[in-house]
Amino acid sequence: MERHGAARTLLQAGVDRFALAQRVAALEPGQAEWMEQQYAAQWEKAWPLLEDVRRCEEHLLQKGFVEDAVEQLAALIPGGLRLVSPEGGPLEHPETLEGLFAKGASWEVRQLAGLALVHQGKVSQELSYLVRSCLSDDRERIRVETALAVSRWRVFEWIRIGVKGWEQVREIARRAMAQPELTARAAVAWARASRGKELEVDVLFALRQGLEHPDPDVRFECALCLDNEAELLAALGSQDTQKVSRARRVLTTLRSASLFEQLVRRGDAGFVRDVVATLPQEVPDEALEALLSRSEQGPGRLTEALLPLVEGRPFAGWSEAARDRWSYWARVVLPGAPPEVALRLLRWVGEPPVAAGPARVFVEATAETLARAPADVRARSLEDIGFSRFLALAGPQEEPLLNQWAREAESGAPLAQALMTLTSRLQDWQEPPEQAARVLNAVWEGPGRQALLEPLKQAVRDWSGIVGRVVLIDAVWQRFHEHPDERADLLFVFAPWRQELWERQLASPEDAVTRFQAWWHVDPEGFARQADLLMQDAPVDELPRRVQCVLSAAADRVMLQPRTTSLAVFYAAAALANAFRAGADELAPEVERFLEWFPGFERRVQTTPPETTDRAPRRDFLEELHTEVRLMRERLEALREEADRQWQEELRRKVEESRRRDMERQAREAEKAAEESRRKAEEARRVLEAQRAEQAAHLADTLEQTSEPEAATRKLRPRIDSKSIDMEIIFPGKALPTLLDYARLLKTLGLGDPLKALSSAGLDMAGWVAEATAWGQALTGRLELGLRFGELMTAPWE
Repeated sequence: MERHGAARTLLQAGVDRFALAQRVAALEPGQAEWMEQQYAAQWEKAWPLLEDVRRCEEHLLQKGFVEDAVEQLAALIPGGLRLVSPEGGPLEHPETLEGLFAKGASWEVRQLAGLALVHQGKVSQELSYLVRSCLSDDRERIRVETALAVSRWRVFEWIRIGVKGWEQVREIARRAMAQPELTARAAVAWARASRGKELEVDVLFALRQGLEHPDPDVRFECALCLDNEAELLAALGSQDTQKVSRARRVLTTLRSASLFEQLVRRGDAGFVRDVVATLPQEVPDEALEALLSRSEQGPGRLTEALLPLVEGRPFAGWSEAARDRWSYWARVVLPGAPPEVALRLLRWVGEPPVAAGPARVFVEATAETLARAPADVRARSLEDIGFSRFLALAGPQEEPLLNQWAREAESGAPLAQALMTLTSRLQDWQEPPEQAARVLNAVWEGPGRQALLEPLKQAVRDWSGIVGRVVLIDAVWQRFHEHPDERADLLFVFAPWRQELWERQLASPEDAVTRFQAWWHVDPEGFARQADLLMQDAPVDELPRRVQCVLSAAADRVMLQPRTTSLAVFYAAAALANAFRAGADELAPEVERFLEWFPGFERRVQTTPPETTDRAPRRDFLEELHTEVRLMRERLEALREEADRQWQEELRRKVEESRRRDMERQAREAEKAAEESRRKAEEARRVLEAQRAEQAAHLADTLEQTSEPEAATRKLRPRIDSKSIDMEIIFPGKALPTLLDYARLLKTLGLGDPLKALSSAGLDMAGWVAEATAWGQALTGRLELGLRFGELMTAPWE
């Protein structure tokens, strides 16, 4: 149609479609040409956008997206097309699908680019959001393409569209199966969206038809849905490594004999990893045989690829035939494996309960692997926890190797650390700790021990474990006891256990002096420390012998270690002085001998150059020895004063005894006087009671003679001088407002009928209880009131 651009411009301006031809014909030539140019300019801007759609369509399964885009653009041109980038800047046309998805010129382009990326196996959060929105798009072509994309074998397990999304995929796939060119792929989408549900007949038929599809990708998709072994085996020849890996995994689940045959013939590390990653926990015998056979034949032995087989299932859980097969494989392959692989497998086989036969095979193979490894590699391997299992299972055959490695510069330190932690591991495995002691002895014995001493000493110092510690200490003590020539090395290495070794030495039947003479030559802490231990808690009767033992040793040592020797002599002198000052007078002869011996020793210390070793004291202890000498001399002088002190003490005792007897006599006299006073007080009390009885009788007669009880009661008066407090109104408005009223009523209650007395006072029983309670509180609260009440009650009344 001529003037198409002008016609589209007039149509969009609102011209009626039926009058459009007449209006175009009526346009002036210049105006019509201008409209044509504007329309062409708009399409020129839109062509790059259509090119973006075309590039996306090349990676999609359906065609027609370009035509759809043309129709959409035609509806916007002229005038309605606004082309800007998503960021609002200049329009971009990236070359890659990723660029188009991120910066496409329109939402439609970004949609198509995202679907193309999903077809290629790309999955991300942004793509998952995109496909969820596309499944609800109002364009059927977009919905179908989305359903086919998310069901591709590369992405359907990883894409996140939710249950609702997969329901939409099923509905879309069911409709798409009506399109012959999409039937197979739509059937795949329906099967994937059904998530394991039984396939319907038409879907199953479509999938089987898809096995004959000319596109190998469609055939592979259908084979995956149908678990078709033949087609999956054919896919093993593909150049697509992901497709090959997926086919291997599915065939492994099908326990394909052909797959296992190929594995044995030409399986590489990737092949083995695919099979191992797919096998169930209960590995089929044929799969295990294929894997181990390939490992025995293949280059590199593929041992690392087999490691996932041992995850999650203990060695004891395999069948006896499988354990035997593993043992044969270990004997053939494991000696050449990397040390870390051998240790990992040994740790697996050595998990309790341990099968002795297979474990022995793995231990021997691991020992050979470690022996073949370079020294630096072996040193790193000894830090592995699997090496602790090796130590726990090592037998006499492995002891020479352990002895050799312990003396290597690289392996000595990690091996020593492993030896120290072995007891804790053995407890975790609920195995006896004696194995740790046996291995330690095996490492210790033999020549070249000097290379072992420093690493083992550091390991002992760093180890803070408690479990099994006693077993190791017992082993060291046994060695110390049976090999006197090794005592210096043992005390140097196991210095932190020195106290425990010493306690075992103390528990032995040897004499203390004998122990001292055996230890002070070899103890790393030296002569002074042994002298201190010898003199600690020494019995008084043993002191002379022990002191003489120290002094004899000091005479031999003073010319070599004057400061250390002076410290040792100080320990002996301090023990002797303390016991002597504590009252052991029988030590006086030994004290006098020491005082006579000391000046010569002091001269030798002062004239001998001091030792320069780090362990030596920084000074001599002559000043402290002088203090002990002074104390011993003071004690000797004090003995001469003891008789005088005892006489004075006896005299003081006699004076105190005389004073005590005088005090007892005075106490007896005071007791007699008190008894006489009590007797007189009792007589006075009886007289007073008689007087009160007489007064009460007289008062009762008086009351009987009067006709008004209230008047008779008010006539009662105490025969003592009155005080102002007697008439002080304590309870205004009450029946007994004053203290005198209260005391008079009490006296009246004791003379006759209480009820009549209360009635005469204007009280009943309840009122009397309230009044008595109030007066009791008042007498308690005011001291002077209570004192006066006592006077009134004890005074005679008339």
